[in-house]
Amino acid sequence: MTFTDRAAGELRARLAGLQVPGPIRAATFHSAAWAQLRYFWPRGEAPLPEVLPSKLPLLGRDAMRLRVAARDLASEIEWAKSRGVVPEQYWKAAVGRDLPAPADVIAEVYASYERAKEQSGTIDYEDMILRTAELLESDPEAAAQVRDRYRYLTVDEFQDVNPAQWRLLRAWLGDSQELCVVGDDDQSIYGFTGATPEYLLTFGKLFDTARLFRLSRNYRSTPQVLELANGVLGRRSAGRRLIAAGLPGPAPQLVEFGNAEGELAGVVAAVRRLLSQDVPAGEIAICYRTNRQSEPYEAALGEAGIPFVVRGEGGFFAQPEIQQAIRALRTATAPSARTPGGPPPLGARANAPRLDREVERVLRDALAFNPRREPDGQAAKDRWRNLLTLLELATARTQAGTDLAAFVAELEERTAAGQDSADEGGAVNLVTLHKAKGLEFDAVFLVGVEEGLVPIGHAKDDAAIAEERRLLYVGVTRARRHLWISWAKSRTGTGGGVSRRRPSRFLHGVRRRA
Repeated sequence: MTFTDRAAGELRARLAGLQVPGPIRAATFHSAAWAQLRYFWPRGEAPLPEVLPSKLPLLGRDAMRLRVAARDLASEIEWAKSRGVVPEQYWKAAVGRDLPAPADVIAEVYASYERAKEQSGTIDYEDMILRTAELLESDPEAAAQVRDRYRYLTVDEFQDVNPAQWRLLRAWLGDSQELCVVGDDDQSIYGFTGATPEYLLTFGKLFDTARLFRLSRNYRSTPQVLELANGVLGRRSAGRRLIAAGLPGPAPQLVEFGNAEGELAGVVAAVRRLLSQDVPAGEIAICYRTNRQSEPYEAALGEAGIPFVVRGEGGFFAQPEIQQAIRALRTATAPSARTPGGPPPLGARANAPRLDREVERVLRDALAFNPRREPDGQAAKDRWRNLLTLLELATARTQAGTDLAAFVAELEERTAAGQDSADEGGAVNLVTLHKAKGLEFDAVFLVGVEEGLVPIGHAKDDAAIAEERRLLYVGVTRARRHLWISWAKSRTGTGGGVSRRRPSRFLHGVRRRA
């Protein structure tokens, strides 16, 4: 059992390569649960429900009423269901969370969402897990069939199990203790989805016959990379330290720049050097904390003629709010935007308003964007920060004398460039730290490793800060040989204002030893 289709595919390929005899299935929790739910669904009763491709349509009306992002409501429902929290319990379970609306209001939306699903005869992805667990707990015959078919269970990345998946796993096992798990609590970085490393950390108590094998030998990274990784976690116990199985390599580079522009130029220059040393472009990754940080690297690599590919959700210009903004800005420059007897469209006038002011006006009118007020809710914050990055880009172009029509043309050109990006094997990888998990490269650049980004500004309590530390550790251990960590002492924001920056607290001990 694993968590992604890609990981399940890799497991199947490895099993085939080892020529392991016997019927073995490699699948995700969701695919296995859905297959069993379909097989055991009661005949002659209500038809098998369809699976909602997205929660957003059922949440759209409530999102508009509350003036919050529907994605934030969906995220809260997913978090609650993955932890087995029903609507009546939500207000209590959500204490301390960064919520887009009051907890009691979200609880009402959650209850309404569940009723809407029932009325439409649909289920969501979390229901696949919960309904299958309920079926096996209540139907001894179905449970016996499953346990007879699957005698032994192995779970990869066990630190990412959430309470709903744990409930299903126990239903699959019954009284059996034939369970093998592989995990690393230092790579537990999905707490925001409900995942918890507690089942891994307490495994010996849950299964008192279990044997523990510590896998401390690392076959990926050089001793120099692993020494820095151990330092990021502040490991003092020799039993918890990674030991390199391979040969030594170059020392990791920890580089401070005076400003963001210097960091950008330094990274691109370093990428060029690696390419000249015959490091394949596909073996180079630039990793950052948030999606919006990809924009300057997309631009700089494109201008340098270095092919790149954005992993995960796509590049900055592929984000829905950025595409919506570009459409609104394009409309503002179109001839149809001119009122009868009014002035010519923007970009066609010699006395057109300043670009940054006009972009801000369009974003306010078309997307209800207020650059001086960050909204509540993580999805709303991400959307707001992406639009803020677009406004910062407009500010930079204002100083260069660009008008709105030229700015829109540039945005459309860069969108097209992202869609036509090179094949992954021959292109530098741009990827967030979360999406980098499970990947590895010869050379890794960790950029913007600063307070406010790593750890992210909204990480307030000890648990959130600890998860941010583990996230940086995951980024460091993606590197096989070359590792670069950089930060800037200042960054320019909207209106040309400069903010002072400090290197991440996670680097303090590492920098002293470097």
